[in-house]
Amino acid sequence: MLRFKFILVCLCAFGSLSATTFHLLMWADTLDSNISRASKIDLSLVHKEALRVALKLGYDLDEVIIDGTELTRVNARNSLDQMQVEGEDIIFFYYTGHGSRGKNKNDKWPEFYLAGSRERMDFSFVKASLSKKNPRFILAIADCCNNFRSQTVKKEIMSLASSGHSQWLANLHTLFLGKTQAVFISAASPGEYAWAYENQGGVFTLSFFEYFRKLLGNTNPITWELILSKVQKDISCFQNPQFEIISY
Repeated sequence: MLRFKFILVCLCAFGSLSATTFHLLMWADTLDSNISRASKIDLSLVHKEALRVALKLGYDLDEVIIDGTELTRVNARNSLDQMQVEGEDIIFFYYTGHGSRGKNKNDKWPEFYLAGSRERMDFSFVKASLSKKNPRFILAIADCCNNFRSQTVKKEIMSLASSGHSQWLANLHTLFLGKTQAVFISAASPGEYAWAYENQGGVFTLSFFEYFRKLLGNTNPITWELILSKVQKDISCFQNPQFEIISY
């Protein structure tokens, strides 16, 4: 289902009307029965966390979710092209589903499988499209495999046999508003699968938001590098996430 939701946050954390927008764009493969349950869990978790961040920062939320048969190349392109972004806005892009890479691909990023049209789209294209919007901050996550297409193209499934509010808010501002940055992340390195728990969601997504929440309460300086280094160490027995941080 293709879903557009526009939620106006009338009162920000500081009691004034927000004039900035938190753009949440989520794509999910929910057609494949092998991963659909995990993908839906991922969507729910990410939506909850994104809404909380937008509320705490005092941003209006502009939300677009594309999943199921609506996850086509045309709809995906349109969701990127039609995003209207101002200079102080934040963009959070999230993909969960199948991913892969061709043998001759010359960068480290995966290609998404758009199940609705049975086509692929390169994460590098998404990165470039989002960067052209020139927002204050970009966080883009691809929770999918990055294996070569000669291997099985699927997100592998496994079976399963707090601090002060002021510090939390200060760290949130540091991460999203402290610098004009773009943070691009894929859950697996070239040649690797991305794993998921059928009843809990993606291994990367779970670990990422666990450390995101945990470190927000720290009194020590917080950075995206710190969060992602913790995640890399945490799930290194499954896969090796990779990231790129660009400051403008």
